[in-house]
Amino acid sequence: MRVFIRKGLRSGAFGSLKFTQQSRRIVTEYVAPLLVFALLALCSHAVFLPQFSGDPFIAFTYVGGDATSQMIPAISLLENALLSGDLFWSWNYGLGGDLYSEFAYYYSTSPFFYVMFLVKCLFGAAGADFATTQAWRLVGSIVKQTLCMLFLYRLCRQEKRPALLSFLGAVLYGCSFWFIDNSFAFDFMTDAMLWPPLMRLTTQRLISSDFKTCSMGISWGGNFGSVVVYLAAPLLISLGGWKCVFYISGVLVFCMALVWRVVYPRLEARLPLLSSASAPDSSAPAPRIPRSIAPLLAAIMVAIIMQGVLRDGVTTWTPAYLVECFQLKSGTAILTSVALPMFSILIYRVALWLNQRVFSNELVCAAVLFLAAVISLVLLRLVGSFSAVLSLILMMFAVG
Repeated sequence: MRVFIRKGLRSGAFGSLKFTQQSRRIVTEYVAPLLVFALLALCSHAVFLPQFSGDPFIAFTYVGGDATSQMIPAISLLENALLSGDLFWSWNYGLGGDLYSEFAYYYSTSPFFYVMFLVKCLFGAAGADFATTQAWRLVGSIVKQTLCMLFLYRLCRQEKRPALLSFLGAVLYGCSFWFIDNSFAFDFMTDAMLWPPLMRLTTQRLISSDFKTCSMGISWGGNFGSVVVYLAAPLLISLGGWKCVFYISGVLVFCMALVWRVVYPRLEARLPLLSSASAPDSSAPAPRIPRSIAPLLAAIMVAIIMQGVLRDGVTTWTPAYLVECFQLKSGTAILTSVALPMFSILIYRVALWLNQRVFSNELVCAAVLFLAAVISLVLLRLVGSFSAVLSLILMMFAVG
């Protein structure tokens, strides 16, 4: 027996056995669930599939509502804007507007939208007519539903849940009526089902303080990315056309994915899951919110909503305001929009420093920042017409 084991070790026979076991695990844990989930997604959309074999077209949406009068045209509008290089500003959109900001809630900030756009470009279907857009929307719904089930299944398996329960939970999650209903009408809302499993996997690796730091870094990075895009996209379009933007973006994404694939496994080995001692006790009753502070919480929520509306409005209409009031050229006015996210990058750090070093209270710090925004808007109304630079500075303080 010892001689047999030694010969096996020398010949690598046991290495091939290990490889076989690893391959079997990959098939049972990844490949097989993926195929089953894809089959279930096809079954969920079975009534719409015959149109791909030449049968009469069946609209994959609620006909006659916002889905057909707004969402489908919005997809074609954004795709045609991407093809022409006018994603960030277009005078053809109503009275003129920033397409990226206006459709941020819908598609322009959705990674899934851009992936589908690139795929449709390969088949010449980007910015196509109603029927073609609907057909590709159906394809996207099938892919997204499959990914939703797969992500939740992997999360359950990561948390040591039984394979059968993980599978059933993923099916109930991905094949829920909420997904199907919104996928028919407002398909951008189903993007929200992709992120919770991924976020949960992330928070397992972070303690509370690290999570806050990462959240701040993500917000900072988003604004930094906006600055880079506003500056780089027009330059690349002028040098090499709109296709150059996608080629370079694709290369950068590939490089980032490659670095992430190489670096993350090493980081993962150094970041063990949180111990049960540091995790919150799920059996403990949730603390009740005193009724006396309910009006205060309502006021805070209203303030947050109004600030979001204000930020979106100011960011969208800044170029139009500068053109109308100070007769700046359109290109110059659009370029000034870069100042808003640049100032936001700075103000994130300032707000964090003020909260940690001066106020040590999030509500007090937020109240001071809101007061600064109110003062900036009042001054903008009183003296903003005197100078374009002064108006831009006051807008930066108002929405920063």
